[in-house]
Amino acid sequence: MEELVEVVEEISFGDVELILIEIEKHGGHRGRRHPHLVCVRVDGEEKQVRAGRYRVAVFKKAVGVDPTYELEALESGKLVPLADDAYIRVCAGESFVSHVRGGASS
Repeated sequence: MEELVEVVEEISFGDVELILIEIEKHGGHRGRRHPHLVCVRVDGEEKQVRAGRYRVAVFKKAVGVDPTYELEALESGKLVPLADDAYIRVCAGESFVSHVRGGASS
């Protein structure tokens, strides 16, 4: 029997630029849904992105999060910090929170 392997597209910075241009061309995120994009929540706001595998730094650009901010995923009611060089898989319905990075005081 042949094993089924799901292919997940990796999204690059170039892909994000094209998607953002297309979204803006068709009215931005203001209540319009685009059939080839999925919805996620970032800081309580619905954002539309292409489903796929993202490096966190690329995903932050796609959803408009300041690149200097930390991004956390809401998983089972808990916030899980995401490193900028880590990869995440976006399907639809995921929730994220961004905030200024915490630092050690001197």
